[in-house]
Amino acid sequence: FPSHDKNASGSPISKGKLVRVNGGAGANPLIATASWENDNNSANTLGMVMQTVADQGFTFVLLNGIIQDINLTAATYSEGDILYLSSKSIMS
Repeated sequence: FPSHDKNASGSPISKGKLVRVNGGAGANPLIATASWENDNNSANTLGMVMQTVADQGFTFVLLNGIIQDINLTAATYSEGDILYLSSKSIMS
């Protein structure tokens, strides 16, 4: 199930990055990248960006489900692994 959100982070956000709610504008949540480094950047983690989005652009954020065509070649995940938010808005 995706959520329709606006990137208000000040820079583009790449497909597959994990994002958090950073405010609101009308009916749309404002998003920025998420990080485990402190509570302000992790407590409102929303989901994964489904497509690269420019600053001030709109995108869909995957809250749960399946996303295709993201590059995980550097990772060694196995089916059923529990993944966590890292410092670079990715899973670890």
